[in-house]
Amino acid sequence: MVRHRAAGRPVATLPRSLFEATLDLLSGKYPSTEFAELRPRLVYDRDTGTLTARPGAQRLAVTSGGAIPDRGLFAVYLATERPSRVGELDEEMVYESRPGDVISLGATSWRITEITHDRVLVIPAPGQPARLPFWRGDDAGRPAELGAALGALTGELAALDRTAFGTRCAGLGFDDYATDNLWRLLDDQRTATAVVPTDSTLLVERFRDELGDWRVILHSPYGLRVHGPLALAVGRRLSDRMHRREADRLDNGIVVRLPDTVSAGEDSPPGAELFVFDADEIDDRTTAWPVRRCSRHGSGNRRPALCCCPAGTPAAARRCGSSGSAPPGCWKWPANTPTSRLCWRRSASACRTSMTSRSWSS
Repeated sequence: MVRHRAAGRPVATLPRSLFEATLDLLSGKYPSTEFAELRPRLVYDRDTGTLTARPGAQRLAVTSGGAIPDRGLFAVYLATERPSRVGELDEEMVYESRPGDVISLGATSWRITEITHDRVLVIPAPGQPARLPFWRGDDAGRPAELGAALGALTGELAALDRTAFGTRCAGLGFDDYATDNLWRLLDDQRTATAVVPTDSTLLVERFRDELGDWRVILHSPYGLRVHGPLALAVGRRLSDRMHRREADRLDNGIVVRLPDTVSAGEDSPPGAELFVFDADEIDDRTTAWPVRRCSRHGSGNRRPALCCCPAGTPAAARRCGSSGSAPPGCWKWPANTPTSRLCWRRSASACRTSMTSRSWSS
């Protein structure tokens, strides 16, 4: 019934084992007595296979805000003998930052001196260009398969003349207004870059923005699940070469900003070589991140979140780390808790990026 009611939704492929484990938790069958203080919400008669709501369960289901992803904040303190609190940063921004980076909090710039398990230590850095704090949330992004399909369609349409283009769009169900808009969009792209990015042709564009700084953009249809780990690797490369880490990822590509002072000593700013990696290098630079996230964040996750794709990954990155906050023997703990779900997704994304990187290289 759950799969039928949720056709086309993520839970439509819910394994029976996870469904039963969730019912166990809701009905009070916990893996340890340490969870005894949690109130069961359902009565699960396993003999007859029936579920009955306990008093208050309906009100809880109606008023509950749903599942809240397990996000954490890092406190920011001055690196002095008597630290004073400056502010807070989202954990994802902290994991993408390194000592020496300059961030903006309030009206002041701060240079990171140290990152510990629960706080960030900073010193004032007045007048220094700084990154603004961000909070990205848990956007899954466009799947790589959908990105490849969109890229293939874009390449097909971009190769047609105006008459054939209109006929093809009409066959796809486009009205005249949508057809004209899409034609102008592709024509503007051809005018600006001479090439339209597709599933088999990725485009790197380089130009100066209105402030005179360099922007290096990778145009790619493969989506955030590929671009996310790739942007982390690009940021690491920028940090190693130029002490910069500004690589923003989107569903449609990656944007790198290089201040004019960074590229002034070079003949030209980096180009396509900035985004070209060996596939194994992607694994090493990205898949260790979710393991650190699990071990720092007490998720109670017991089941290893295995990577489902065939790309090779380091042994330490093939499963979620465990914080040890759940009691031993908690083997039936559902693997779709917020932290474990995020870790599985990130690890799989890194492997997907490696697979896509192999196809780009070929």
